[in-house]
Amino acid sequence: MITGASSSDIVRIVNSSPRLLRRSLENHIVPAYQCAKGFLQSDKKTIACVKRFCFLCQSGLPENVKLLLDNGVSHSNIARLFHWWPSIICSFDLLHTVEELKELGFDGSTSAFSKAFLAKRSATKAQWDEKVETFKKWGLSDEQILETFKKHPFCMLVSPRKINAIMDFWVHHLGLDSLDLARAPGILQCSLEKWIIPRASVVQFLISKGLRRKDAGVYTPFVVSEKLFVEKFVKGFEEHSSDLIKLYEEKLNLADGRNDIQLV
Repeated sequence: MITGASSSDIVRIVNSSPRLLRRSLENHIVPAYQCAKGFLQSDKKTIACVKRFCFLCQSGLPENVKLLLDNGVSHSNIARLFHWWPSIICSFDLLHTVEELKELGFDGSTSAFSKAFLAKRSATKAQWDEKVETFKKWGLSDEQILETFKKHPFCMLVSPRKINAIMDFWVHHLGLDSLDLARAPGILQCSLEKWIIPRASVVQFLISKGLRRKDAGVYTPFVVSEKLFVEKFVKGFEEHSSDLIKLYEEKLNLADGRNDIQLV
């Protein structure tokens, strides 16, 4: 059964995908809806999903889900894909991607697999190759790029332009090794202006005052939570806390084009 959809929901769905009216209710629409609901766990979430991706109910969704399950992709991984970007599950040639990821060493039962699957299906071969070449430009080998991808698959969702911008700041402004970013590739998903530069300014201040070695946990300040960063790196040095707070606030305000951000 499909329950909970309002008249306006149905009108919106049909207007967005009028071809849906050509599909059999029993053979296509209901099976696809029930398949999606099995992973999204509620009518409310499923209806919201169908409103965003109307073609879910006119595609071979159940068949694609069965293909993934039959080839070792766990239920939890498929559920993640439904929450992140369900249209990927409706695309063609899924088996090729599954086999490719397995050859790279990914396990269909681990959460990393769903992230890698999304990254692979979100880029064309040309786009993927461009990102690989961008990493190589900064000194990473094929093996190191693969390890970086396996460690944090979403790093391959970052555009070459952003990779270049962060690498340039990291290497040329901070004087650090590009391989440090390969060890903590999640940093590449952070905002350069709103996250990396403000934190780097604090770290450089601490180094200049002899309060931190340049090689001490190079990437740690960039991966901890905002709360922990402020407590440990901004307010953790009592003698310099007022200067650090002012510096950090200035950089955050500059990034946001504001002048009212204050640490409490």
